[in-house]
Amino acid sequence: MAIVNADGSIVRVNSRFEQLTGQRAGEIVGRVNLRGILGCQLLPKTPVPEGAGNARAAPMHYDISVPDNDGEERWLDVAISGLPEGDQYLVSILDVTDRKRAQIALARENEELRQQVQDLERFNRFSIGRERRIHELKARIDELEGRLPQQERQRRKESR
Repeated sequence: MAIVNADGSIVRVNSRFEQLTGQRAGEIVGRVNLRGILGCQLLPKTPVPEGAGNARAAPMHYDISVPDNDGEERWLDVAISGLPEGDQYLVSILDVTDRKRAQIALARENEELRQQVQDLERFNRFSIGRERRIHELKARIDELEGRLPQQERQRRKESR
């Protein structure tokens, strides 16, 4: 967690925030802007007016993707809540990279399964249509054979 001013400058951090950024509090506080860490603007552009009730207390949530020091994509769940006094915000950041990667992989697998189901349904419609046509043709043959003399029906049965 971190406490930041309205302009994004970091005022205070906890040890988890240090671990997440890989920097000590002395390197971050007063020297680094939240935008520099997250790579985007998340704080409201205008302060919430006084008398707006709990509007500042309602946290804003963001799922953002940022590159880490190795250039790998990291997914962060960022919650920002305005503090009751002043123009400061409490920023909570959770690394949800593993969860996000699992969600992306699951979505990819779901799409592959959906495609396979469509392929099977298409094949099924073809097969059932073919079987139905064969059944109709056999019924028609039986109907026609019923009109043939007994000798001809016997001959056709033997030739099958």
